[in-house]
Amino acid sequence: MSDSTAVQAIPVVWEEIIKVCGDEEIAAVIVDTVLEEIPQTIADLKSAVLARDTAQIQFYSHRLKNSAKNVGALYLSEHCHQLELKAKAQMTDGVEALYRLAEAGADTLSAFLKQPDWILKAKQSA
Repeated sequence: MSDSTAVQAIPVVWEEIIKVCGDEEIAAVIVDTVLEEIPQTIADLKSAVLARDTAQIQFYSHRLKNSAKNVGALYLSEHCHQLELKAKAQMTDGVEALYRLAEAGADTLSAFLKQPDWILKAKQSA
């Protein structure tokens, strides 16, 4: 399995989750919150990208970056960070491609975190 396939199969890093959350119970609560917020944040980010509104791109990519980081989704967090930096620099070239990567990463993350055994799988990948 290549590194990129592994990232897609297990889109979170267990050690990062524990670093942020402290324990499994808190992690589960944070994951529930993130799962509730992702769809609207992605929709808002898409609207901002389509409008080429750099202030809103920066805001929503920052929000998604932090949500991803809180649940150990470093790959998604990095794409959002790149999108945030472009927006902060008032650059709109390439934001659509970065948005698509963020959207795909968010979809992968959501699908993984909705699995009842996501904690076990994340721990096993550590």
